[in-house]
Order: sequence, then C-alpha cells, then structure tokens
Amino acid sequence: MAPTRELVQQIEVECVKFDAAAGAGSVCIFGGVPKGPQEAALKKKPQIVIATPGRMVDLMDGGAAVISAVRYLVLDEVRTTPAHSCGSLTSTSTTTPTLV
Repeated sequence: MAPTRELVQQIEVECVKFDAAAGAGSVCIFGGVPKGPQEAALKKKPQIVIATPGRMVDLMDGGAAVISAVRYLVLDEVRTTPAHSCGSLTSTSTTTPTLV
C-alpha cells in the first residue's frame, strides 16, 4: 500500500523483476484509470497487490477485491497515507493481516 500512483508504479517495476523467478504474480492498482482491467487482474488472484488506499477501498466496496486472505499488509510512506483509508482496509477484513 502506497499513497500515490507514482509510488505504486515504481514499486511494481521492482516487483516485476522477481515475479517470474519467485513464481509470484503482481498487479498495480490505483485511481485515475478504468477499474475494469484492474478488476480483471485481481480475478487472476495475484500474490502481490500494490495499491493506493483509495482505489483499493473502491474495489473492495465493489466486491472486486477481498482481503480476507491477506497475510501481510505493507504500508509504504505511512506518514502520508490517509489514516481513514487504512482503517477502511483493515476494518472490512475478518482476519487481521500482519502489518510490516
């Protein structure tokens, strides 16, 4: 989880470097673009989701994203991430992911 589109895109660039070697898939989720492709990417059940809080909450509210299986939630630049967005993420889950 990162506060800006630019930052989630930078993180994704680094994730792509090890996706294939680790057998993991990642998806980059942020606002300002159509939700459809992002919803389709989430249906493939990627192991890593890099997202801005606002768009992630939107996709959760719409049923496209479910975080009940999340094991770890990494908050990057947490000082600049709106607290209400992160609260929305964790309060909708029946399990509590480990914050790192």
